[in-house]
Amino acid sequence: MEVHNDSKIELLLKFIQQNPFATIILGGKDLLPTHTPVLSTNSDEYLLFGQIPKDNPQYKYLENGKSVLIIFELKDSYLPGFHKDDELEDYSSIHVNGQIKLQTEQELKSSLNKTFKMLRDFYNYNDEEYPINNEIIEKQIDLVTGFYCKPSLINPIKKLKQGF
Repeated sequence: MEVHNDSKIELLLKFIQQNPFATIILGGKDLLPTHTPVLSTNSDEYLLFGQIPKDNPQYKYLENGKSVLIIFELKDSYLPGFHKDDELEDYSSIHVNGQIKLQTEQELKSSLNKTFKMLRDFYNYNDEEYPINNEIIEKQIDLVTGFYCKPSLINPIKKLKQGF
């Protein structure tokens, strides 16, 4: 995995984990963007993963080996001059190029479970408000397809600062 701009890879991976709502761009007849949560694995091989609804125009172009661009953006990245003293705040976005690998049904179940848990935590829901169980996961299996992305290039985009 290549990293542009001599950036610290650990810092970039932390940025991705803290900003999981991404824009995924695939080539089809035209360039096709979609917005969806994209999470990362905690294994030795760093992978990103997410799901695309089957009624999304991108679905028919999802295939193993397909090139993809995933853009992770810092919320409020265009507020000039209001800069926290945090290295993560130096970036407005991170562009990840990689290759798609479609998930098996078992992998999809696991990734849906992780995505639902992330969403529950993100929106501060509890187990009663947002239960996650096999029934809920099974209902989604026919509606979405899961994918992995093995990053080949991570390109951090530095925030422009106006020095206020």
